[in-house]
Amino acid sequence: MIRRSFLPVAVLLGLAAVPAFAAYKRTFDARWKEAEENVRSGAGQQYFDQVFFKEFQAKYAVHMTECAQRTGERMLTDLSAVIQLGKEGQVLGILVRPETKPSKCFADLVKRDTFSPPPSEPFSIPVTIKFTVQ
Repeated sequence: MIRRSFLPVAVLLGLAAVPAFAAYKRTFDARWKEAEENVRSGAGQQYFDQVFFKEFQAKYAVHMTECAQRTGERMLTDLSAVIQLGKEGQVLGILVRPETKPSKCFADLVKRDTFSPPPSEPFSIPVTIKFTVQ
């Protein structure tokens, strides 16, 4: 009888998580599309190609190494992130996919980073990091 009383609660909790995941997915997809549009041409593309990419490239490997040490796990799948920058290049927010211990750690470290000021505020940037197994 005690087990039965917990079952409906577990089912309800499971069902409540489904809409939250769907909302996150829609948010990520919408933010990703917006970010892609930002860097498709003009000043946004120039900023991404000539400024942000170089600065980000210098930071991400250090972050991934730190996260592997902190979590005891390595990223084994490609990581997609939408990074939103403010007027002075400060990170206003980051969404990552997939959400794993290493990717959440990575997001927390990126939140502390600062980049060169973007062409507009807020400015979202799509980032894909591909991992290879060695």
